[in-house]
Amino acid sequence: YNYLLAPRNAFAENDYGEILALLGRKHAAIEVLQQATEDDPGYRSPAYNLGCLYYQEGRLEPARELLLKAIRLNPALPNAYFCLGLTELKAGNAKQAEKAFRAALEINPKGKEYHYELGLALKALGEPQAALAEFERELQANPRHPQARRLAREIRAQEEGPKAPGKGGAQNSLATQ
Repeated sequence: YNYLLAPRNAFAENDYGEILALLGRKHAAIEVLQQATEDDPGYRSPAYNLGCLYYQEGRLEPARELLLKAIRLNPALPNAYFCLGLTELKAGNAKQAEKAFRAALEINPKGKEYHYELGLALKALGEPQAALAEFERELQANPRHPQARRLAREIRAQEEGPKAPGKGGAQNSLATQ
């Protein structure tokens, strides 16, 4: 490792791993965070950070395991539930994703992207009304969220269905006058 201060100290390793990840050196960050999880198995931060990095790398099973470990170590960590939800959604486990996003929202109702991602899980579960409600909640917090806006518009359009020619609208009302 390329650090001099506190080698084999999980707190220092976690901080160093975070810095490496922020600098775009994900593989080096993963290596350091793996060491931190071995050096202090009871420290939740490296488990959480490594789980999120594994999610970003598409390594979903180890991501899930580490995020569940982080949650066991600190059940009040909304971002761990959120990242777990992202992992489950990417793995095609929409029901598990929904549970994780709801747990994150229970702890932090104003979490950025939480309602949007819950909406995606609900949409995947075939619950368009519930998904629409979550997209609208996301838009209340972030009115410029383009994906939430687009998906909300799509759900509303699907509910309205195709307009039949000659039914309603300005042309019909003008024709009857």
